[in-house]
Parts: sequence; C-alpha cells; structure tokens
Amino acid sequence: MRINLRSGGLHYRRDRLLQLTWIATMSISKLVTALPVALLLGAFVTMPATGADSGWWVVLGAIRSPDNSFTDATLAEARRLEAAGRRCGVKVFWDFSSKFSGFVAGYTVVVAENPYASRERAESVVAKVRGCVPQAYFKQGRYAGE
Repeated sequence: MRINLRSGGLHYRRDRLLQLTWIATMSISKLVTALPVALLLGAFVTMPATGADSGWWVVLGAIRSPDNSFTDATLAEARRLEAAGRRCGVKVFWDFSSKFSGFVAGYTVVVAENPYASRERAESVVAKVRGCVPQAYFKQGRYAGE
C-alpha cells in the first residue's frame, strides 16, 4: 500500500493478477465461459508492471530530501513532475529513494506507477516521457513500499 499524497487517499498498486481476480468469485459454469474472454482481453491489455515491485523504473525526477521529509518545495516539484508525466500519458507516484533498492538514498523520486519487465520497454517509455520531462531516465531497482 502507498499513500497518494496528491489526493490524500490510499492508493493500491495494480498487479497483473488483479486483472483476473474477479474470475475466482464466479461459479464454475461462468468460469468456463469467462476464461477465454479474459484471456483474450489479457492479450490486448498491456500492463507495464512486472507483477512485483522490481524491474526497470522510469524516473521523472529526483528531488533532494536528505531527512526523508516532504517539504512544501518537494511537494510542489513532485506535483509539477506528476502533471508533466500525465501530459505524456504516464501515471506516477513519488516516495523516498531509500525505499528503492538500487537507488541512492536522500531523494524523493517521482517514478512511473509500475516498473517495467524489460529494459527495452522502459527505454521506449522514457523516450515518450522526455517530450514532457527532458531529464527522465530509467533505472533498475526494487520498491520496498511502506
């Protein structure tokens, strides 16, 4: 679970398995009918997540936060980067870099909502995002969350 500071509410991470969880509550007869449809839809729906919190993260920005606290300036910059990412079609969240293995501690990082399974996919998203956030880059890591 992550806190979405923008809306003040709770934000739950999407996972590839959530696409099909509704099937578990259906009866067997409905399952036989619904499974081919769900599999067909799954072939056309591309989820960037790897199914876990590790992979290639698209980083829109890193804001210095040495004491792991959100200041007004930190929040303003994170919101600016979020809006820029949204203009390029990327949903983002932000958290402290110390919660990501492979990231340097002491920053608030603004990253795409989910990691990508392949470096190539992350590169293509970075190329798209750089139209709105020229300093965007990708980095491999694992998010530890709360």
